[in-house]
Amino acid sequence: YNRYFSLWSYQRIYTVTQLMVAIASFLDVILVNRWNLYLGIPDQFFVLGDEIIGTVVSRLNTMPLFVLAASICPPGIEATLFAFNMGISNFGNTLGSYMGLGLLD
Repeated sequence: YNRYFSLWSYQRIYTVTQLMVAIASFLDVILVNRWNLYLGIPDQFFVLGDEIIGTVVSRLNTMPLFVLAASICPPGIEATLFAFNMGISNFGNTLGSYMGLGLLD
């Protein structure tokens, strides 16, 4: 983040990462329609790549929020704030997965 995005505006980072999220979401459509096999990419490698790309893009999308939150918190507790935010984020992702599973069941 510091190397590539620190000179970008927050609006530009959100715009680029949201476009990347849309593209990463389209990868699911490719897998469901089995277009990856036409491209010569086996399902196992495609799913692995899809999961990695989705996770990285998601974290890049939330990083500007964490940077802004760290800039307004009192000095010395930035790591605690980051850990708290990541904990809430991970809890929300896990809860969302279980709620989705409950809706499908």
